[in-house]
Amino acid sequence: MAIEAGNNYFCSSAFDGGVCETNVTAGDTVTWTIAGGTHTVTLCSEDFSACPPAGGWDSGIISKDDTFSQVFALPGRFAYRCELHPSEMRGKVIVVALSPSPTPVVTATPSGPTVTGSTRATPAALPQTGGEPGNGGGVTLYVALGLGVLAGAVLAFNLARRRV
Repeated sequence: MAIEAGNNYFCSSAFDGGVCETNVTAGDTVTWTIAGGTHTVTLCSEDFSACPPAGGWDSGIISKDDTFSQVFALPGRFAYRCELHPSEMRGKVIVVALSPSPTPVVTATPSGPTVTGSTRATPAALPQTGGEPGNGGGVTLYVALGLGVLAGAVLAFNLARRRV
């Protein structure tokens, strides 16, 4: 996400004296680019009174065409201002949590897998055991499963025969 900083504003000149609010998702990087003048991008307390708070970030003084970037890893509201223009240049970054994608549920059936629980399911790749792609790997899987079932049936038959 890019935010412009110019003479007495963040975002656009419409925010001169106001508060520019920018919404991002946790994990996003915000980059401020100085379009004119000399400024700072300094983290503040929610009411802009303590800048920077203990452990907070500060770009230092940056000028035209310079940039400053900050990664927002956690959700929350982050106020910032220019220390050279503290009442004219203020902003807030509102960070929302990344919403998890639903996990598809795969059910094996004789006619093939059935996917439920997701509208954006991506089929999982079958494990490769060698050979050229597309040479009947699905058939190999069914044969291997069939042999496993057959071996289990033979074992059960032999155990049942010994008991008689």
